[in-house]
Amino acid sequence: MADLPRVDPVRLVTWLSPGIRAELFEAVAERLAGALGREVQLAFETARSGPAPDDDPLLDGRADLGWMCATAYVERERVPFGADLVGVAWVPADVDGAERPVYFSDVVLAADRAPVGDVGDLAGLRIGCNDRASLSGWGALHLAMRSRGLDVELACTVVFTGGHHRSLAALDAGDVDAIVIDSVTRLTERPVRPASLRLGPWPTQPLVASPDLGLETRRTVANALVRWDATPGTTDLFRRCGIVGFATVGADAYRGVAAAHAAARSPRPAFSGSG
Repeated sequence: MADLPRVDPVRLVTWLSPGIRAELFEAVAERLAGALGREVQLAFETARSGPAPDDDPLLDGRADLGWMCATAYVERERVPFGADLVGVAWVPADVDGAERPVYFSDVVLAADRAPVGDVGDLAGLRIGCNDRASLSGWGALHLAMRSRGLDVELACTVVFTGGHHRSLAALDAGDVDAIVIDSVTRLTERPVRPASLRLGPWPTQPLVASPDLGLETRRTVANALVRWDATPGTTDLFRRCGIVGFATVGADAYRGVAAAHAAARSPRPAFSGSG
């Protein structure tokens, strides 16, 4: 696998904004351009949390690097598992994460709703979710309910909002009774809204490479992020974006996500109460 010619720009696409602030990806693009000695072109995809199976720019030559939700990553079928990982992910500034590259799916209830102690207690509520490619904004709740013999779409009224910020807006407007969102988004955007439940931890979102991007280029990308110097400007950027830096990750970090989704593909459970 040969590296791309140095004259070619590196094309980076993210499916994770605005949940993760755009300024982080802009800074990443600048950092990588310096490390690679090449232009890095940044694109934002906001329709879903990862590429559609039939429209993946990493597989058809439109992109070289992509940041996507773990659900979208483990459900890719055209690349051997782990073969396309760059091997780096961010570490959220969350004490529950213990300085690891993990995060949570936070269930936040409307102010007039009593706290709940289990996902089964959400039965009968209107739940705002991202989209089906999102782990924190859909998959974590779906998987947690399945593990208790429940189907969230039978037990609750699911409202797909299209993103974490839209879910927050729907909750503020009273259009839903609860939402499930990325813990990084909650802690950076609405820290005063506590989570009633934390689902996880799950590995933070992977950076994925095109099969055509060479190994040395991938290593340079990973090293540039993991070894990002903690200057005052960088530290402030990370703080605003809810992270403390980046860490090395491997395919094993995402096998639990893949296994959980595989288990959830069993026949739907019947809903027979509030759990």
